[in-house]
Amino acid sequence: MRHRRELVRHGGHDRLGGRHRGHHGFRHRDRGHHRLRHRHRGHHGLRHRHRGHQRDGRLERDRYRRTTGSAGRGGTTGTAGTTGTAGTTGSAGRGGTTGTAGTTGSAGTTGTAGRGGTTGTAGTTGTAGSTGSGGMGSSACDIWVATDGNDSNPGTYASPVLTPQHGYDLVCPPTTGSANGDPCAGTLSTMCIKAGTYMLSTRIEFKKTRMGTASRIITMMADPAAATMPVLDFSGQPRLACGANPTDKNIYGIDIGADYYKVKGLMIQASNDSGILVQGAHDTVELCVVHDAEDTGVLVDSNSGYTGSGTYATILNVDSYHNHDERCNGANADGFGAKKGSGVGNVFNGCRAWDNADDGYDLYAWTDPVTIKNSWAFNMGATDAGSQSNGNGFKLGGNSVSAVHIISNLFGFDNNGNGGHKSDWGFTNNSNPASMTCTGCGAWNNMGGNFQNIGHTGDVAMPSGITSAKAAAAKRNADGSLPAITSL
Repeated sequence: MRHRRELVRHGGHDRLGGRHRGHHGFRHRDRGHHRLRHRHRGHHGLRHRHRGHQRDGRLERDRYRRTTGSAGRGGTTGTAGTTGTAGTTGSAGRGGTTGTAGTTGSAGTTGTAGRGGTTGTAGTTGTAGSTGSGGMGSSACDIWVATDGNDSNPGTYASPVLTPQHGYDLVCPPTTGSANGDPCAGTLSTMCIKAGTYMLSTRIEFKKTRMGTASRIITMMADPAAATMPVLDFSGQPRLACGANPTDKNIYGIDIGADYYKVKGLMIQASNDSGILVQGAHDTVELCVVHDAEDTGVLVDSNSGYTGSGTYATILNVDSYHNHDERCNGANADGFGAKKGSGVGNVFNGCRAWDNADDGYDLYAWTDPVTIKNSWAFNMGATDAGSQSNGNGFKLGGNSVSAVHIISNLFGFDNNGNGGHKSDWGFTNNSNPASMTCTGCGAWNNMGGNFQNIGHTGDVAMPSGITSAKAAAAKRNADGSLPAITSL
């Protein structure tokens, strides 16, 4: 928005000068006064004599001036400072508010005239106006999605679309004749979801025929200025039998099948299977909350059928809780997982899992090393469990597959089960024959035990007064990381 400055000109008021004429006397009536003038002419002679005294006074003063130094010339008046330049108006971000124009700097004051010969100091230059602030927080958003939007809209902040899937189509359209591995057409990269609850009956699919790149991360994120998370509710999906795999794959919440994608700041709930399925390469899930999925909350998978599937995923500062699969008797609903596949470079960092029917973190039969750090797993199966539930905090293997997972600063506690839990360990190798050591970790109050075939060094003792309720309610740090567990 451009701001106009209106210049108001004030016209000066003219002052009308009046002329006053004096009154003339009538000389013919006052001729007697002419005689008086002749009588007084003698006084004019006195005037001549008095003028002589005036000359004598001036001579005296001239003599005095010859003995006194010449007076200094008056200092020159300082030049007035120039008026500061007004700040430019800030550019509005997409959908953001227009920045406020900077104020005009004050003119410098005129320098004082010099005293007795010194030159006056010039006035100081006025300070320039400050630059206006740009639109806040929304410049990163190319396409907007809102609960009151319409998919026929262009996707601006003022005219958003309704569904995230259509927003994705606008941000990342396919190329003509696109094949697996082709990048998105166009140049856009980010869609922003406004706060509200989105009732969805089909998955959000990011396709392997529309790849991002290292310099163009395709992003679906919450409105940066919103105070609350947008909620993607998949309770409208069909509820399928345990193990069902429909041809349309409409069982997941968000299905990331492409490379270089990011999902940030969203709440995903009540999906028919995993809340977020990560099958591409170099994908990121950050600052999300996943709960009440009918399978694992966030699952890394390598079965997309494209090269690099299930590699270099980063799951950062995510919460996953109360995921339960009643139709499978609690066998699969973990907080986080990378299971029955392979792929290098995967990292779970700053994550928190609690009250899931099966395990907190499950690396069952994953053949490559996975890094898990700065994360918690507690209170598995507290409210929902089944006959096939395990209830471990960190399950680091399965089916005798060997992989040296990298584990540090992890805490598994209060995994003491409910119903038919089989394990309830804080940490277990679960038949993984590789040697693994957890550094700076802690485990306590786990029904099966704290460390099963897992080395540990630099252990952290159970903090005084800690409870699962406190751990679940603990506020994250400003950067999204978990607080020190000893501070709870």
